[in-house]
Amino acid sequence: MKLFCDKVKDDPEFHTGIFLALISVFPFLRIRINYAYYEFHSYLQVGFVALSLCLVLIFVSGIRNVAVQGFRDRGLYLILAWFSISLLSSLAGESPALSLKRLIVSFVPGVLIYLAVSACREPVKMIRGFALGLSMIAAISVCYAIIGLICEILVYETGLRHGTLYLFGLEFSQSLGQRHILLGGHAIQWIRFSGFFPNPNGFGLVCVICIILLLSLRRSYPRAFIWFASFMVLGIILSGSRSALLLLVGAAIYNLLYARFDQKWIATAISSLVFCLPLATSGLWIDMLGEEHLTSWVYGQEILSLGERGQIMAEALRQALDNVLIGHGFGIGAEVVFGADVSGLAIHSVILNSMVEVGLVGTAFLVFVFAYFVWLGSSTGRMPSSRGTSAVCLTAVLVGLFISQSFDLSVTRFHYLHLVFFFVLGALASLGRDNREKQIDV
Repeated sequence: MKLFCDKVKDDPEFHTGIFLALISVFPFLRIRINYAYYEFHSYLQVGFVALSLCLVLIFVSGIRNVAVQGFRDRGLYLILAWFSISLLSSLAGESPALSLKRLIVSFVPGVLIYLAVSACREPVKMIRGFALGLSMIAAISVCYAIIGLICEILVYETGLRHGTLYLFGLEFSQSLGQRHILLGGHAIQWIRFSGFFPNPNGFGLVCVICIILLLSLRRSYPRAFIWFASFMVLGIILSGSRSALLLLVGAAIYNLLYARFDQKWIATAISSLVFCLPLATSGLWIDMLGEEHLTSWVYGQEILSLGERGQIMAEALRQALDNVLIGHGFGIGAEVVFGADVSGLAIHSVILNSMVEVGLVGTAFLVFVFAYFVWLGSSTGRMPSSRGTSAVCLTAVLVGLFISQSFDLSVTRFHYLHLVFFFVLGALASLGRDNREKQIDV
């Protein structure tokens, strides 16, 4: 125990990064035992995350240091402006009490993790710790998913589909999904595993994020990179997540643009893509009345089809136009589109959901936040050092995350991807501050 404490004291930023990865993801994991899910209640999730982040701010980052750095942080001002518009929308919206509750639950943990990370004096070490911590959690989940796959193959029971393992008189299982692929006129069923995550989609997204972040430490930890990257690839395949592939494509697009263009053009081009992609998709859906005009092969491929999400996005666009300036209130987009009974329903697009909830003004500030940190990360990435490599990897995660969230909704809700999103912003702010200080010293 004393040896462990001495190691933490010698390298607090690295171990804080591991701790932040743990509190960002662990409260949202779950396991199915004897046909019942065991997981943290939503209030326990919020309390655990908020309390843990407050402890990090007090004992690791330091309140005075956080205050000094925050006062000079342009990114924080943009985030607070986005929060202010969301607050105004909530107060003027259709359900102020519900909107305010969801606004606080969403923004407070996010801003806390942002402050804790942005005030870090050695951001590269914290990023490495976070990448390894997140990869360890994902790798354990991959192992559990592999066990589920083996059980599905060897101990398959008709009608079960939970990757069930019987051990010590108990039933262990996980959330499974399925996807159908049309091949040669036959529908092939692809079973999707989630490990300890709530669903396969989030599992796949975390695995892709881990791969990108691990690239920043492939020289420092080459063996760890190979082992963890191999597990993450398996996790992506087992999850069968389209959003994970979109995130990977988005990160690749950023990498191509980064190598060829100035950071201002990169930020402008990618921000325009992030804003226009869901709007264009929903607009085309309305104009073409769905996907039936596509060829039978494309229409039959579930992986290429929006399904009911296309209808939801089209309806969200219609609702957004009803109150185009400040929206209907933060956090109640699903209620606006679907009515009071919204169990399990959501607007599967961050931009369209934001348009419904906080209108064009709030969405503009969300895009400004995104564009600023893409610009900041691209500028810092020009540094010929480990800081530059870390900045490029973080910005690739940010870009890929927002492109994948064009057809999903996580980063503006209290969710593990939401906390990862704010960690990325905070890390980019810290790296960008170091970059500016070095330029001033020169």
